[in-house]
Amino acid sequence: MTQQAAGFNVASAQQQIKTMLAKYALGAAMALAVSTAFAGTVSSVGKEANVIQMEQEFLRSRELQKQQEQAQLDQQYAAYYQQQNQLQGQCAALESQIRANEIQQRQINAWQMMEQLKQAHRALRDQQYRLGCHR
Repeated sequence: MTQQAAGFNVASAQQQIKTMLAKYALGAAMALAVSTAFAGTVSSVGKEANVIQMEQEFLRSRELQKQQEQAQLDQQYAAYYQQQNQLQGQCAALESQIRANEIQQRQINAWQMMEQLKQAHRALRDQQYRLGCHR
């Protein structure tokens, strides 16, 4: 069976493929092989300029989004650590006041003053637990 008898003209097909490749050629190396035995291999055609541009725009926007997310996380971590530092400072101040209160309780013998010191001690401990200093 010849190429013409099968209703397939290899030369015409090759010319059509070359024309199509010339339309879409972007300077990339493309390999094309069509055999005369009605079997062949065709490599993929490179991407068009607008497709490459869209992909690069997407990658840039994704990178920008990732940087924004990282900046937001860094800001949240900074705020969290600042809050923790303030809390530790408050807890240390409360602990210092409690120690001073306990020292005064050991030194004073007047019962009126002792009652005030006990109430102040209780209030300081309550505040300490409310802030979470006991953890």
